[in-house]
Amino acid sequence: MQTNWVIYVGLAVLALKFTIEKVQKYLIYPSNFPEGSRTEVDTPTMYNIPYEDVKIDTIDGERLHAYVMVRGPKSPKTIVLLGPNAGNMGHYLPLAKIFYDQMGYNVMTVSYRGYGKSTGSPSEKGLQKDAQALLSYIKTNHDLSTTSIVLYGRSLGGAVATYLATLPGASDIIKGIVLENTFLSVCKLIPIVIPIARPFSWMVTERWDSAERIKLLKPDIPSLWLGGGKDELIPPSHFEELFDLCPSKYKLQKIYPKGTHNDTPMQPGYWQDMHEFLLRKIAPVNV
Repeated sequence: MQTNWVIYVGLAVLALKFTIEKVQKYLIYPSNFPEGSRTEVDTPTMYNIPYEDVKIDTIDGERLHAYVMVRGPKSPKTIVLLGPNAGNMGHYLPLAKIFYDQMGYNVMTVSYRGYGKSTGSPSEKGLQKDAQALLSYIKTNHDLSTTSIVLYGRSLGGAVATYLATLPGASDIIKGIVLENTFLSVCKLIPIVIPIARPFSWMVTERWDSAERIKLLKPDIPSLWLGGGKDELIPPSHFEELFDLCPSKYKLQKIYPKGTHNDTPMQPGYWQDMHEFLLRKIAPVNV
């Protein structure tokens, strides 16, 4: 009887762990939100931006959908926009237009696996493979590889950007990183966002431990940190502690007191701070 009891408990724990894994992926990667996000993807043409529609293959057989918007042969910098955990790359195009039209930079956007029209299902390991594929693509694209690459990661995109920037060989082409409203790790975030889940934190499989990963960033890569003082999803303390852990020789943190998780880019001074950083701290390659 005791043996059977142990087996039943073991099976119950495994079932609970499986359920929690499914639930956490659903919560961390709401790729169907807003409604229609898997089928309706705006194009740069809608914003009067010429572009190339790109498909990028990953090492595990998925295909990522991306837009490459080249300003011209003399554009000195490229912004790689890595978005949050909801929506698709079409939702980032208003931001892309600012970089493209007002600052004169190339822009690249991508939908992670399981987002927009990219194939597959999202997971930490999967998105890390996406980052590897993205790095390989940039290195082999002449229009992009001959410019200074700056990663711009928002929320979950901040974790993806941190991972990408610290991949072997990434520092050869990545000359700057901009992080907005991102977190230390999912393990440290879940108990705050979902207090009832605190006892199950040990079962978290989607870790995104940026607190450890950021320590691998090459000190020569300058970083800009843009945060909302009223972020209702990710505690500003996460963002500030991550900033302290960053080894960049040059790093600048800007907190916008009234900024929430999603409207920080609309705060006064945000784009001026962005422009100053990109202009003064990111040296062009093709001078």
